[in-house]
Amino acid sequence: MPISKEELKKVAFLKTEVFKVPSWDNSEILMRELSIEEGVLYTTMISEGKPVEDAVKYALNCVMLEPTMFTDEELKQCSASGLKGFEEIFANIQVVGKTQEQKEKHFKKQQEEFIKKQAETLKTPKENLTEEQIEKK
Repeated sequence: MPISKEELKKVAFLKTEVFKVPSWDNSEILMRELSIEEGVLYTTMISEGKPVEDAVKYALNCVMLEPTMFTDEELKQCSASGLKGFEEIFANIQVVGKTQEQKEKHFKKQQEEFIKKQAETLKTPKENLTEEQIEKK
């Protein structure tokens, strides 16, 4: 049986989700996925060497529906916990609309990749490391 239009919308269109921001006392925000076009622009900004802060701000502007993202002037007054909240929102963009199981799988994979990269860094010959990496060792 062919998929109905309503079922297709559920799987193929942008999903929204209420996200509780831990650093903001579990305050709720409404956020959505990045569209394909927005995702391409975000990755283009990164690959072209644009400041990471600008790319992250762009992504947050796209996904935060309620409340909307803040202006640059407002962000100048952002506290450390405010910044941490934005980091938490950004970290969850890729899992908007996913099931809890899918989210856990996503974050487990990210953690495994991070650990693998750390292990590779520790194995890197000293002459290939930056001064900062040598100091961390």
